[in-house]
Amino acid sequence: MSDAIRAFLFEKMWVAAEPQTTLLNWSVHQMVFPTHEKVSRHLVGDTIGGSARITSEIKHFDPKNRIITTRSGRIYSLQGAAGTSDDSEFISRRWKQNYQVISDTDVTDEYVQAIRKFLH
Repeated sequence: MSDAIRAFLFEKMWVAAEPQTTLLNWSVHQMVFPTHEKVSRHLVGDTIGGSARITSEIKHFDPKNRIITTRSGRIYSLQGAAGTSDDSEFISRRWKQNYQVISDTDVTDEYVQAIRKFLH
């Protein structure tokens, strides 16, 4: 079995075990990867259980309900204000090193502004 197939199966099992979670201290980053300079957006934050996380690529954003769905199929509820934590910054730095991210732009404000439209 190839590494790509093994990674795909692991991701699907991981999502099946936790199909939905809530993130606190969340932020959204647009990243550029060396492979054909691919650009994608990723959610970074802390789960209610206290673990830091960076997600697979964002595929859908529902600002009214504060929901993000990622490439893996996992659904993230955004709770509270956007922000960051020491743990999520650490995980993000390690993840970016591992995936050789060329560029990281914080685009959180775009998401915050979209959510605010539904608060009034």
